[in-house]
Amino acid sequence: MVWRPWRLRLHADASPLVPSLIAALLLVLLGTWLGSSATAGEVDSFAAQGFVHFQQEPIAPDFTLVDHEGTPRSLHDFKGQVVLLTFWATW
Repeated sequence: MVWRPWRLRLHADASPLVPSLIAALLLVLLGTWLGSSATAGEVDSFAAQGFVHFQQEPIAPDFTLVDHEGTPRSLHDFKGQVVLLTFWATW
């Protein structure tokens, strides 16, 4: 048998808990390292992703569309409310 010092050899009488403890310790260390490196050089996560902070909220231009019941709806009708527009493709 060739001696390989870099190889970990577990004996039959070794506790099966030891590999689990080693794996748990490595996971804790990895989580700690990832958590600290994620916030180390971060100035502003939104700016890093290309988002822009507005000093004043932009105002959307007014336009009118017809709803599913045939009633014309203007964006001005919803002033002061949050509006989510979804334009579905029809092809």
